[in-house]
Amino acid sequence: MVASTRHPTRYLTVLAQDPSVQLKGKAVTVRVPVPAGALAPGPKGHRIHVIDFDATRNLYFPPRPGSGVEDDYASETDPEKLVADRHFHAQNAYALVAATLLHFEAALGRYLAWAFPSGSHHLKVAPHAFAEPNAYYSRRDEGVAFGYLPMDVGRKRRPSLMDRMVFTCLSADIVIHETTHAILDGLRSDYMRASTLDQPAFHEAFADIVALLSALSHKELITLVLPKGPPGRWDLVSRKDLKVKPLRHNVLIGLGEQFGKALAQQKLIAVRGDALRTSAALDPKEFNYGRMIAAGAEAHHLGEVLVAATLNAFLHVWEARAQKGLDPTGSGLVDRDRAAEEGAKAAEHLLRIVIRAIDYMPPINISFPDFLSAMLTADHEAVPDQGQHNYRGVLKQSFATFGIHPAGGTDPDGLWNRGASRQKREPLYGFSGHVEMTWDREAVMRFIWENRKVLEVDADAFTKVASVRPAVRVAPDGFVLRETVVEYFQLLDLTARDLKGLKLRKPDTMPDSTPVRLLGGGTMIFDDYGRLKFHIGTGVRSRRQNDRLGSMWAQGQTGRDLGVRRRFEQMHRMRALEGSERPPSGW
Repeated sequence: MVASTRHPTRYLTVLAQDPSVQLKGKAVTVRVPVPAGALAPGPKGHRIHVIDFDATRNLYFPPRPGSGVEDDYASETDPEKLVADRHFHAQNAYALVAATLLHFEAALGRYLAWAFPSGSHHLKVAPHAFAEPNAYYSRRDEGVAFGYLPMDVGRKRRPSLMDRMVFTCLSADIVIHETTHAILDGLRSDYMRASTLDQPAFHEAFADIVALLSALSHKELITLVLPKGPPGRWDLVSRKDLKVKPLRHNVLIGLGEQFGKALAQQKLIAVRGDALRTSAALDPKEFNYGRMIAAGAEAHHLGEVLVAATLNAFLHVWEARAQKGLDPTGSGLVDRDRAAEEGAKAAEHLLRIVIRAIDYMPPINISFPDFLSAMLTADHEAVPDQGQHNYRGVLKQSFATFGIHPAGGTDPDGLWNRGASRQKREPLYGFSGHVEMTWDREAVMRFIWENRKVLEVDADAFTKVASVRPAVRVAPDGFVLRETVVEYFQLLDLTARDLKGLKLRKPDTMPDSTPVRLLGGGTMIFDDYGRLKFHIGTGVRSRRQNDRLGSMWAQGQTGRDLGVRRRFEQMHRMRALEGSERPPSGW
């Protein structure tokens, strides 16, 4: 994982994946960038605090004394020693959380905040939180908790700690997955509200996508599973093996199998899931977005379609990169390191697009088509000429294969339409100065109010500007893009009988007296001169409310029940109970 940032960084050693992923008996480690600020014992930095408390045994393990600045594990490759060292567990968890946060901040071009009601600046990280095969993010507890579990060693004589225990804090994809939940909650806190099936599925899928692309951005992992060349030339790989189908089998499915070797006889599959192997192998004829939505698919299973579409886009870009210029003599063979490097670059670039897409998403009531249009728009703003590897064309094609097409309100290329509204009317400016509009919520609220008809903002609904975020993004070619990202929300309380007057559909079995809460809002993107570029909204009177109300009523909710306290604990436990079973085909 490489993060391009304007702020100073340093590097800490972590396991590239987990202790089971080894090369010639040695642990595969990488060094990841973290902020270069001061560290207190824990480690504890200005945003992250590792607290080693075990709730199962009611034990607190004090951190290693010292500043925590030194990387004491840069040359350690003995997996047994790393697994047995509790202080390495703390460093591994801290560094992966910090590197993931740094990657988001570098891609989005600004500092990010957590979603904690207390306003705390610290995400608490518990590397040994409980003796349970689970890991989750909790807004209520202001942290991420990682469990551990015993393994069945059978009749094995003198089992090592690696044989006897599995620690989720040593699995990079689990740590990054849970950290991504925390970051996304800070960026879009209302994505945890009850809504359509897409919204909880997106939270899970997005966390998987970030974790998997982060893993694939390490060429050390890709090199492990790339096929070797002819005898005596193991440093080469055939160009035939750098096509989509063999890459899917050898790299994605191969890495998935590598990751799953020592998962406590499949117990940890319930925590990690099996997204790298299974999502890469999903048949789009059976796993179609539209059919799964109609069938009411469970969130994890629906999310796998989004993961599969993204991973297949990655494979097509990697194939394009690997087939260009890596075999100048036409021998049919390619340097193995260079092939792995092109794969890592493809994953890194796609990860940046995925992260930046969040700024171009509606703030609530989202759909998978919204995510596709957000990715296309985010990439277009940074790379208007498509670039030599055609990421946008590949994404559109890959998503279409799984039945996901650009959202409504987009142009023929799938980008969000520029301007304020469907009527293409220009908003009025001058109510507040441009500088105030880059940071002052009250100034932005006045802009919204004075342009409420142009923006199609409901004047009767409660309206709140939730955030105003200046961003400085750097494109791959060094182009600097300055934008201001604004989120506003709307809320309208009424009864079911009032829905008809708004031309909305009441669920058939909902009594007329049922209290209903309609939620909407919008994301506005302003350019460096204070002009409105995009208004990406889901109004409280939007037809999209029909799907939201129908989905929520089927779940026993009407919009007033907005609890999000323990959603991830519950969702991840459901996956644990379900294990690694695949959803039935034929949606």
